[in-house]
Amino acid sequence: MTGASLNIRVRGLSTPSYTLPAYPPLIGPCLLRYNKFMKQTDYMVLVNQLNALPADWYETLDIVRTANRYGEEFELEKQTCLAYRKLQADLEQDGIYIELESALRSIAVQQQIMDEFTAEYGAAYAEKTVVPPGHSEHHTGLSLDL
Repeated sequence: MTGASLNIRVRGLSTPSYTLPAYPPLIGPCLLRYNKFMKQTDYMVLVNQLNALPADWYETLDIVRTANRYGEEFELEKQTCLAYRKLQADLEQDGIYIELESALRSIAVQQQIMDEFTAEYGAAYAEKTVVPPGHSEHHTGLSLDL
C-alpha cells in the first residue's frame, strides 16, 4: 500500500482529497501508544450487523491516542488520526469546527452500551438502535463520531 486516499465532502466547500503515505511520521497531537511490526491493516474491512470484526483485527493496528479540546482522550488507528487532524485543521481555516465524540470502542464497552440501552429503553429498542458487540465499526479504530 503506497497511501490511503480520503475524500470528504463538506456542504458549502469544494471536495478536498487527502492522500496520506502508508507510514508517515507522527505529527501534531496524535501520540503513538504502541508501534509493532505487523501485517498491514485492511482499510476495506466490512464490519456491520452481518459481518463481525475479524478475530485477528487488533494485530493489524497501529493505535494512537489523541484528545479533543475538552480533554477527553480517544484511541484510533494512526492513519485515521492523521486524516482527521488534517481535516480538522483545513475546516478550521474556513471557520468550521469539529471535535471527536467517539472513536475506537472495545467489545466490552459496546456490551455496556447495549446493556444500558436495554435497561433504560427495553430490549426491542436497544436491538434496533445499538449495534451488537463485535459488530460495531468503532471496533476497527477507523470510525469516528464528530
